[in-house]
Amino acid sequence: MMKTLNHECPLIRPEESEIEISIFGPGYGECVVLHLGYGRWIIIDSCVDRGKKYPEALRYLKSINVDPSKEVLAIVATHWHDDHIKGLSTIVEECKSAVFICSVAIKKKEFLELIEMNRVSAIGDNQSGISEFLSIFDILTERNKRPKFAIAERQLWTSKLPGMSDCEIYALSPSDFEVDKAIKQLAKIIPDILSNPRRIPCPDQNDTSVVIWAKVGSENIFLFGADLEEKGNNDTGWSAIVSSGFYSTDLAYIHKIPHHGSHNAHYMPVWERMLCPNPISVLTPWTRGNNRLPSDIDLGRLSKLTSKLFITASPDTVRKRKRKDVLISRFINKYTKYIRYAEPACGHIVLRKGIKDAHSEWKVSLRDGAL
Repeated sequence: MMKTLNHECPLIRPEESEIEISIFGPGYGECVVLHLGYGRWIIIDSCVDRGKKYPEALRYLKSINVDPSKEVLAIVATHWHDDHIKGLSTIVEECKSAVFICSVAIKKKEFLELIEMNRVSAIGDNQSGISEFLSIFDILTERNKRPKFAIAERQLWTSKLPGMSDCEIYALSPSDFEVDKAIKQLAKIIPDILSNPRRIPCPDQNDTSVVIWAKVGSENIFLFGADLEEKGNNDTGWSAIVSSGFYSTDLAYIHKIPHHGSHNAHYMPVWERMLCPNPISVLTPWTRGNNRLPSDIDLGRLSKLTSKLFITASPDTVRKRKRKDVLISRFINKYTKYIRYAEPACGHIVLRKGIKDAHSEWKVSLRDGAL
């Protein structure tokens, strides 16, 4: 069962015995905030409001009277692309009780070399995801804490409270093969940067994305797909996850669709073997230049797989800057000291459900342009 609401009235903190899943985008990035019951909060990735330059996860939690420094217990970086990690060091700084979780690929010496190269780089902080990890590792070092590294089939976090539903979070990726391939990519980058210092390029790390399988009790199961793609190889991507069978016979009812609904992240066996029929499915849009995700074809494909499809904003509302007429530009430059483009609101999808009643309905709230 599901009940959908479209309204803008202020949200209040969920009940102690209530699950909440919040999805934010498309500011700069995307983010998932989970309440797994009884004051246990998890943050996956980061979304920064383009206008306010502050992580949406922290803004939202404070608005509903959640203390991030005490109640956020885990932070997950699914991979180190800018549109998932920007602002994450601010989240780590404020969430003092949280364990930081990231792909095991980041543990390898090649990635750590890039971290150190960024530390001494004359280029500054404008690095592709690297500077966020540099700041995060410095924060953890000051606290005498170590990150927890995710690899396929590893339990990342669990919480057992007397008389309450147990929570478990597992990584379904990356596979060993994917990690080895990513490290080889990084190894090729390092000599080039040493001979020609410049902005550190960001190799395609979607293959090492951390896919999350979360459970609250035995009834509430969620699949968060990050940006993992499908390459048609049983050692990589979604093929590796499905063929492993690690998720057993459990079926997820909530699905964060991977890679903004792109066709290269679609793998039909995921829908057939890992998700219940007609699951609640959510995604965030993405644009770069004239390219946008999801495409109309992507939306058509997804709409055939579920009638419960939600997106944080229409892909058409994501900013597109058009070339201004020359005369208009001259007029603006003459009379205006500074110009800033108005940014679209960061959309927000809220899913809530009681923990104790397995048959209670999900309530879906669509906010700030989500639809």
